[in-house]
Amino acid sequence: MHAGTSKDMVLSGDWITPTLNGETFFDKPAFHNWLVALAFVVLGFTEFAARLPNALLGLGCVLVTYLLGRRLYGPGAALLGAVVLATTAEFFVLSRTIMHDMSLAFFVTLGLALWFVGYSRNATERRWFLLSYAAFGGAMLAKGPIGVLLPGAVVFLFLLARRELRFLGRMSLGWGILIGLLVAAPWYLAISLRNPDFARYFFIELNFGSFLSQDPHHPEPFHYYLPVLLVGFIPWSFFLPAALVRVWQRKGEDMHGGTVFLLLWAGLYLAFFSAAESKLATYILPIFPPLTLLVGRLWDELATTPTSTLRKAVLWSFTPFLALPAGVILWVQTHPLPLTELADRYGVALEKAASPLVALIIGLALAFALVLTRRTRAGFAGVALSFATFIALFFAFIVPVMNLHQSSREMTLEMDQLLPAGEPMPHYSSIRDSALFYTNRPLQLIRNHKELDDLLSTDAQAYCVISASRYHEMKLQAPIVYERGDDLLISNRRAEEE
Repeated sequence: MHAGTSKDMVLSGDWITPTLNGETFFDKPAFHNWLVALAFVVLGFTEFAARLPNALLGLGCVLVTYLLGRRLYGPGAALLGAVVLATTAEFFVLSRTIMHDMSLAFFVTLGLALWFVGYSRNATERRWFLLSYAAFGGAMLAKGPIGVLLPGAVVFLFLLARRELRFLGRMSLGWGILIGLLVAAPWYLAISLRNPDFARYFFIELNFGSFLSQDPHHPEPFHYYLPVLLVGFIPWSFFLPAALVRVWQRKGEDMHGGTVFLLLWAGLYLAFFSAAESKLATYILPIFPPLTLLVGRLWDELATTPTSTLRKAVLWSFTPFLALPAGVILWVQTHPLPLTELADRYGVALEKAASPLVALIIGLALAFALVLTRRTRAGFAGVALSFATFIALFFAFIVPVMNLHQSSREMTLEMDQLLPAGEPMPHYSSIRDSALFYTNRPLQLIRNHKELDDLLSTDAQAYCVISASRYHEMKLQAPIVYERGDDLLISNRRAEEE
């Protein structure tokens, strides 16, 4: 979807108002679309170009996390924390997908890191604050008001906790507001002048509405982000409790407030999005850098100044992973329907789906053995490499099979060859957004059975993409021209009639 929006930006020459399938698209600011569009201009409309900006932003976020970690805990903990960030599941996945969340995470991390450098230098060099304000302006341009409000709340609560609210007077806030506006305001003003309904929809309905609405677009329970964090932080998830306990044990050593800063950063974001009515797993991406630094510090301390208590805490943290095989076997025995769906919807047999997970568990078991024998750095490397092996196997064996069932690329290219030039691509019930990226055609949404009957009853050759499940559920008799995974291309004529 976002790749298609960026493609429209290049083809139309309009870099102010994002559009999708010929309609204005106000759900996200244009910044990330600009990055992808620039990649398209340089590299062409390729998947590599579409994914490149997020990969670079992900690398940038890892680098900024390392530099912040150096100031807080020294180079050893910083390096380990950066490795933890790069090898967490959700961060890795979002560094490869075409979504705006990585832009937000990068600017939030950069802005808070720059601000803390200025704070720790006791505001002797104002430039750090001014640079942080530019980064927060970038965060607002990446995702909206949330890019400024939440980092500002983190800073305020940190100073409040430190009883240093007077420090606000030394932060050049006037210049900060001006710099932030110079970065973000030009686009917001330009799109509002061109589209008078943008400001009401984006700021009131979308941003504040998604937080307060009783009928949210993505409703989830309050505790939604706890399992999301547990899964998204794999393979480091179960080291988080030990890292937080260690923070409590060392609370008296936090002279400059760095650990409190990280805790407030992660805690405020987690609390805010948990309280919101609308929730998506990607929203909490900005909490990954502070949490990974805490885990990196835990491992660095185990490697440099190990104690019996610390070793036991880390070793016990491996337990849930080592118990995972028994849990998987129990789940398989009690959940046959999801396994059937796994094969039908994704085309992945259980034995193939299990192979990367088995490799991950074996790798973690070896890492556990290394830590048990006091080879801490090797054990840390073992955890990171077990994730790398998991990813390699996943992309080698699972992704190619899933592509056959989930990707609309082949279906789209096939339909593009059959339709006359300029005609839209009909899709029943839901639009496969990737069709916008792989062709230059508009997409037509067929909303109900009547509209589908009207389309297929025309004298001219007609086609429509529909899911196999819907096709059989509706007991359609329309000829199937092409089949790919769960998608069917149906027509009003058989091939021999053409």
